[in-house]
Amino acid sequence: MSGNSRSVLLAAVAALAGCSNAPAVACDVPAGDLSGFEITIATGSNATDADIFFCVERFSDASRDCTMLGETGVDDWDVGSIGTYRVSTSVMAGDLAGVALENRGDAPDLSFDGNDWELDGVRLVADTEAGGRLVFEESDLRFGMTAGNRWEPSCFF
Repeated sequence: MSGNSRSVLLAAVAALAGCSNAPAVACDVPAGDLSGFEITIATGSNATDADIFFCVERFSDASRDCTMLGETGVDDWDVGSIGTYRVSTSVMAGDLAGVALENRGDAPDLSFDGNDWELDGVRLVADTEAGGRLVFEESDLRFGMTAGNRWEPSCFF
């Protein structure tokens, strides 16, 4: 599918899902218990060697579980790269308060890319009792993250 066709498709899905805050956004809060997420991330024009974490937040106990995506010291976040990661979690139906990506820095001292990063696209699929279900998809984010910054989906939570 071409980039233009993909953007048009995402805009149509976003309109059907009731998301009007961005042109290429699709969102859906999953029903049922969750056992994990599949996260696909696209890096924009600024690569990083920082540690990037995916965090799941719960209403019931205000807890936040974070899992590092990729590997420390490995170029997971090169310019234009797309990576898919799986994160296991256990969240009861209705207890999902939010999800986030966090840039925790920690790039090696001699890193060419450093800790700054540009997040360009995210796709989240929740593992539910009924099988995988698209939760969120947005492209063309161009969201700059330095060490200590976090990104949260824009149209739910």
